[in-house]
Amino acid sequence: MRYIILFLLFSSPLFAQKELPRGTSGLVEFTEVVKVAGLSKGELYANAKAWFASSYKSPNVIKSENDMNGTINAKSMFKIMSKPGGTEKGGFVHYMLNLEIKEGRYKYTITSLKHSDKTNRIGTGGKLEREEPFCGYDVMSAEMWSGIKDLCVEGVEELIEKLKKGMAHIEPNKTSDW
Repeated sequence: MRYIILFLLFSSPLFAQKELPRGTSGLVEFTEVVKVAGLSKGELYANAKAWFASSYKSPNVIKSENDMNGTINAKSMFKIMSKPGGTEKGGFVHYMLNLEIKEGRYKYTITSLKHSDKTNRIGTGGKLEREEPFCGYDVMSAEMWSGIKDLCVEGVEELIEKLKKGMAHIEPNKTSDW
């Protein structure tokens, strides 16, 4: 009996849901100020535009931009599977991505995350802040909703990694003395 209790105590963190970062408003928000030494505001803005062009099929993801203020606001989505490592489609995660660019640094903020499934195979979870999925537990189990939230976090972390790589790009010096 003692071993069973110890097993349960030590194994429960293995199945814990990933923590959703919350902003000051209490809504799910991924944000960070990233310093990029050696790049001007103009170069960072150009890197951001190039990253959006190479990362998204449609130019319509950018909803507003202002090169003077150094801001780009975009709205997009990414596909998830219904289970980690699974092959069955789990719908889409919609999000807003806001970039604020200054000399040698930029700030990204990813908000308005919500899950949708237009096929209605697994149901629509809705906003990630919800404890219970929008479709209800009779359509989507608590375990599946928790798994979808974990997949959302993984998808956003992957997006952030790609953004950071794209923003840090430095053009090679093209001057030549030939």
